Amino acid sequence: MEDNQTNQFITSKHAAANREAGSLQIRLETASIKEKISTFLKGKVVSYNVDMETKKIRAVTQEIGKPKVNDRGYQDIMSFLECVVNHSTVMGNFNDESSLYNYLHRTFKDYIKHLWINMNHFGINPDEFGGIRTMLMSLIEAFMTRTIGDGERATIRETTIQRDSLVTDQRKTSFSPLKFFK
Repeated sequence: MEDNQTNQFITSKHAAANREAGSLQIRLETASIKEKISTFLKGKVVSYNVDMETKKIRAVTQEIGKPKVNDRGYQDIMSFLECVVNHSTVMGNFNDESSLYNYLHRTFKDYIKHLWINMNHFGINPDEFGGIRTMLMSLIEAFMTRTIGDGERATIRETTIQRDSLVTDQRKTSFSPLKFFK
């Protein structure tokens, strides 16, 4: 029950932040991928229901199995994830797909080897190892494709230019008490 309430709070917090955030903040957001991997590792799934009385969407966390890793493994994977998926990597620049895939190959080869070696310490069932590896690699790969060819920076630049021009236009038409003292 506590997990349901925590998850509802986190989902509500992100939804409210996205409503109030600028487009730049939304584009740099990395929490959703981390939440997906976190719920997967804990053996849970998040589903969304509409409360018919309040007409609000609620996130409901359900256990669908045992956790895939113990606390030590969870902490290790989430720390790795924080290093690979963050605001800086969103702003990364890979000239082409080949550069991105070379980076992902180097990064994952070493980390997957680390997970394999520490499987017993991290409480990973050998039958679950392939699923954990695939989940991590699939979500991170999809996330990192945003950095190919400077595409993410270009869209952020466009967003910033649009926002700057909006602010500049508002200043031109705004009331200035100094013009009465000329």
